[in-house]
Amino acid sequence: MYCRVDATVSILRIWRDEGAELWQDFRLSIRAMNSLQRLLDRGQDHGWGNDLEVLIYTYWLAHGLSYQVVSSVQCTKGYCALSVIHRVAQSIWNNLSRVLSFPQAEELQAVGVGFADISGTPAFANVVGAIDGSHIWIKPPQLHCLDYLNYKNFYSINMQAIFDAKGKFLDIYVGYPGSVHDTRVMVGSPRPVVLERAFGMMKTRWRSTLFRALEVKPTFAPQVIASCAFLHNIMGTHWILMRTVMTLTPHPPQEQMGLNETLGNHIRDTLAAQVSGKT
Repeated sequence: MYCRVDATVSILRIWRDEGAELWQDFRLSIRAMNSLQRLLDRGQDHGWGNDLEVLIYTYWLAHGLSYQVVSSVQCTKGYCALSVIHRVAQSIWNNLSRVLSFPQAEELQAVGVGFADISGTPAFANVVGAIDGSHIWIKPPQLHCLDYLNYKNFYSINMQAIFDAKGKFLDIYVGYPGSVHDTRVMVGSPRPVVLERAFGMMKTRWRSTLFRALEVKPTFAPQVIASCAFLHNIMGTHWILMRTVMTLTPHPPQEQMGLNETLGNHIRDTLAAQVSGKT
């Protein structure tokens, strides 16, 4: 039997309220949400319906809520909320390559121009992408918890990412426990190739989820983290994203330095000067 969605469900009232602050509730614009719903369309409309499930997932991700709280918002039982969230996360995971991909041959020149512009030197005109890593905070699992304890002394999962000059994710590699060193993550990634600003923007948008320990199992955490990068690209890096970074969190929290760790700014500056021929 086909089910009819109750239009009085709280989350649908929020979505259909033209005067509501949808950005605050879903962290996506209407245009981006519509694009996301079309992209994840499964070609079927029975049961909950794809569009509603996408709303539920982004609402959960935007607010960092428990499954029980999400259930109260959508008026369903807890097991339904859990299954919906895992289903949409899996759907995004399956479609990562449609949103995250390296530039085509004809796009390489424009990408290089972007890096040359932000660096202030044509020496970077042949750069295809910039690689960086970040630790995503999680609650320690019951088993093998020490594997997730990183050198900064908190539990995490490693996220390695490659960006273009605009802060768009080109490739991500997520899943190694926090204790694994960055170089091992790079060697283990299928396509190893500076933009902390891009990580900052992604974490600021989904700050309710990523500025605290993820309350999901480590096996599911990579899909949640990948979703944040996926949705970052869906929304794009236009002015509304920059407004969020500036007004909500002018300076995104920086990860604490680990023991015996020092800043490498002087090394970076020296290398940049050498590449640009200024030394």
